[in-house]
Amino acid sequence: MVDTSILSPEVLGIIATIVSFVFGILAKQPQYQKVKSKFSQSKEFLTQIDDALYDNKVTEEEFRKIFDAGKKLVDRNDA
Repeated sequence: MVDTSILSPEVLGIIATIVSFVFGILAKQPQYQKVKSKFSQSKEFLTQIDDALYDNKVTEEEFRKIFDAGKKLVDRNDA
């Protein structure tokens, strides 16, 4: 059994403050912004694929959307 007596509300408040501070610092870092952007592009790419496969047919328009989203995802110059 885990001893939860050390996880008092005061300790949890301190932990939350420290974690928020660290995330605030990381959010300003260029690398974090780049990773965040790539995750967003990945989501868009997968959403386009999911939408296209919904009716078991991929139209030319859907293919173009998938292709464009994939191109953005692998573009190294895009942050």
